[in-house]
Amino acid sequence: TGLLVGTQVDGRALGGRHDLARKFMRIQQAMETFGTGNAKFLPFHIAEPSIIEAMPNNVHCAAWVKKDAALLVIGNYGNVPINAEIKLKKDFLESARLPQKASSALTGAKYRYSAETLQVPLLPRNFQMVLIK
Repeated sequence: TGLLVGTQVDGRALGGRHDLARKFMRIQQAMETFGTGNAKFLPFHIAEPSIIEAMPNNVHCAAWVKKDAALLVIGNYGNVPINAEIKLKKDFLESARLPQKASSALTGAKYRYSAETLQVPLLPRNFQMVLIK
């Protein structure tokens, strides 16, 4: 799934190597590339009721939004891997003029995104940064 690269906050890689700095660098690069400093931040308690129509239990979403683009931080707080299906609100998509292309801001992996529904594979107790642009 490409999710093992730069998404787990735990600093130990598969080989037991401590590489927390590399992982945080990827997160910082994704935020800088998107331009979070020039975007409106919606913490999960605001993002979920205002831009999310439906999503699985134990999944939460925060977002940075700007004209024609959004950066979603989608977290799986559960103990099992899931393929999260997240339905975005149609009025939000129309007002933000978001296209129907989504990918990982960390790995570049493409995600299925059609009819306002985004599908993102998530490892247990992990997150993904999804760029809609």
